[in-house]
Amino acid sequence: MESGESETRETAERRKLDLEIQNLEKESSRGILERHPGILVALLVSIAATAVSLAQIQIQKNASLREAEQRQYQIQRDNEDRNLEWRYRTLEFITLNADGLITDEPGRRDQMEQLILNVFPPDFAREVLEAVSKNAGDQNTQDAWKEAASSIFPNISGTWIHAGKTSRYISQSGNRNEHLRVVQGSHTYSGSFIDSNKITVGFDANCCTGKISGNERRIIWSNGSAWDR
Repeated sequence: MESGESETRETAERRKLDLEIQNLEKESSRGILERHPGILVALLVSIAATAVSLAQIQIQKNASLREAEQRQYQIQRDNEDRNLEWRYRTLEFITLNADGLITDEPGRRDQMEQLILNVFPPDFAREVLEAVSKNAGDQNTQDAWKEAASSIFPNISGTWIHAGKTSRYISQSGNRNEHLRVVQGSHTYSGSFIDSNKITVGFDANCCTGKISGNERRIIWSNGSAWDR
């Protein structure tokens, strides 16, 4: 509704401007403006006012477009964070209930897998179940499944950007990729995963922990800063 009203107003202002220019050209061709400069001034003032009004409409349109883009971006971020959260919750559930998945009791595993698919979004649940099963390999034991589920830490290795600067780099190591090495400028820091979506890095005595979000493309630090990639 607001967009339609803005377009209608803009169209009206443009027609007004065209008409004023036509009047200026017509009066000029009749030689009236030379004899009555006050009319020329009045026409020019009117044209200028209409041009300003059009510029203001364009500014409002640009602002509305930016707001719409920001809202869409935030919706996308929220969806990505929600999807990542579901993935972590599914992993946590499997870790806590591996003894129900791995059992000799007939049909028990099928029941547990169906329960997971019913409780969690099926797409994420299937992806996680397949990943955990692959990680466990031939070791079809409760401990192997718990280890496999808890080992699926996100891949945050690579270059990160903060405040327009790209001099941040993270590498991962360890059997579960749980150990972190963070290079920031000429300094190197050690860190590790606290859980599947939180890390800690010893930048100094009081900083910092970081939350992984944005589909693993953003780290929000406890000091209020954020890194993106």
